[in-house]
Amino acid sequence: MDSFPHIAWLSSPEGELEYLNEEWERYTGIAVKESGEDALARVVHPDDLVAALQAREHAQANEEALELRYRLRRRDGAYRWHLARTKLVRAKQGHVLKRIGTATDIHELVLSEETLAFALNSAKMGTWEVDLQTDEVTASPGMLELWNVGANEYQRKRDVLQSKVHPADIEVMRATMDLAIQTGQVFDLEYRIRPSPGEERWIRSRGRCTYGSGADRPTKFSGVVFDVTSQRRAQEADRAALETLDQLFSVSPSFMALLSVPDYRILKSNAEHSRLFRKGELIGKPLLEVEPGFEEQGIVEILNQVISSKRPYVAQEMAVRFHGSSEGEPRVEILDVVYQPLRHPGVREVYVIAVQGNVITEQIRVREELRQAVLARDTFMSMASHELKTPLTSLDLQVQARQRAYERGNLQKFAIDRIPVLINEDARQIKRLIRLVDDMLDISRLRTGKLALVGEEFDLCEMARESITRLASQIDAQGCTVTLDAPDPIQGCWDRFRIEQVFVNLLTNALKYGVNKPVEISIREAGSRAVLSVRDHGIGIEPKDQERIFGQFERAVSESAVSGLGLGLYIAQKIIEGHGGTIRVESEMGRGSTFIVEFPRRAIPQGQERVL
Repeated sequence: MDSFPHIAWLSSPEGELEYLNEEWERYTGIAVKESGEDALARVVHPDDLVAALQAREHAQANEEALELRYRLRRRDGAYRWHLARTKLVRAKQGHVLKRIGTATDIHELVLSEETLAFALNSAKMGTWEVDLQTDEVTASPGMLELWNVGANEYQRKRDVLQSKVHPADIEVMRATMDLAIQTGQVFDLEYRIRPSPGEERWIRSRGRCTYGSGADRPTKFSGVVFDVTSQRRAQEADRAALETLDQLFSVSPSFMALLSVPDYRILKSNAEHSRLFRKGELIGKPLLEVEPGFEEQGIVEILNQVISSKRPYVAQEMAVRFHGSSEGEPRVEILDVVYQPLRHPGVREVYVIAVQGNVITEQIRVREELRQAVLARDTFMSMASHELKTPLTSLDLQVQARQRAYERGNLQKFAIDRIPVLINEDARQIKRLIRLVDDMLDISRLRTGKLALVGEEFDLCEMARESITRLASQIDAQGCTVTLDAPDPIQGCWDRFRIEQVFVNLLTNALKYGVNKPVEISIREAGSRAVLSVRDHGIGIEPKDQERIFGQFERAVSESAVSGLGLGLYIAQKIIEGHGGTIRVESEMGRGSTFIVEFPRRAIPQGQERVL
């Protein structure tokens, strides 16, 4: 408030002075610290003092705002007219907390008003006089011109002139005029007239009663009129513009606020701005009180820069930390924001900073997800094309070799004892293709929410034995032994096809990474849950990779070491999670890995479907 170009003060509800800004001392020459409760009496013109004190006492007693004019003595001894206004700051409960007052120099405005009044009276422009005894009206040529009434037309009759008054205003005008005549008060009213069809103008009329010699009742009622149409239209335009601005401010999807200078107090805050802070009412609070971390984050420095440079500051994708409520955890929002300095016309100093922007945290997150999706797609396409090409190339080479042998008459390639070998070679490549295609289909179903789990009653141990039997040739080819420790049947309700898919994936991984060492499988019951573990004694998994391998397109070793899309564990985890279970790995480098799966025995009711 010390930079405010008008005198300003702050007082208690009882009127005790608590603060005076520096403009007081600059104008009056009286030091702020030397100004006590009698400050007003020391500088107000003696002719205005009594009315000023009475008005202040009345406003305090009735808890009302105050507005009046009086003359204040300047430090050089000259008195100048000021407009004093006092506003009340109330608590939510309604009682007064503080009184804020300002005194604005309006000396030139008062002189202009007096000059205008003198000019109107001297020239008798737009004047009128009513003889209260005869009810005849004398109107000046200026008034008749405004009313668009000829001198012979009105015939000094009040009704003729009043017939030009807007129907919506005529009763108010008559009542106000009658009250002024009865009480002797000044008549002062703005109303509309219709000088001609379709035309409407605003008129301000001022007047008062006069008394004849020795009369106890007024005999004349006279005054002036002047056209205020332009001012009213300008006021209405300003009001409409402000209402539109307020409406835009309140409904804007962007966050918007106004900050005072230099204390950065929040003068105005729309709903989006308040929602950003999550701290309730913000109006009137200093920005650093609402969010102390803004100084550390450099936002106060930005505001200082805006004031000093008098230029807007534009920030894009600015990360800002908010602490929210006292119980809430800090959060980071990404903002696009503009800090705009505002100045009065012809004034260099910035008096307020406008803040406008948008929270783009969600857009940034979506953009990153899209980037990751595009990257995953490209990775998938690259890996899929490579992995699909390998078995297809092998099949193609086998077909070419057989074709050449046939064309050369080398039928030994197709001898009876060779047929099983050829079939097994083809079957192995075809199964690899099927597995790759199945993985791609499962990923597509997961992404589109179409991977369905159907509950079915079966024995988990029996399913494991059947799967091991089907994989016997692959187990033999790897030179491994597989032992199953499942002494008791474990009945449950799961999706048999998908649980078997998880089991086979874990077993084939153990065969691939187990380097021809034994694989041990255990199935146990733990209360209402089933626990399946698959252990190999192979190369093991680095601690830093034990979480990563459950992601898409991830492997524990390089792509060249082991084939596949790197989707098996990702799909397995989704299937187990869909059954309300968990999958994890325990591993040491060089000592093998153990994959442990736990899930409820009654995960999905018989015949019911659950979509992932």
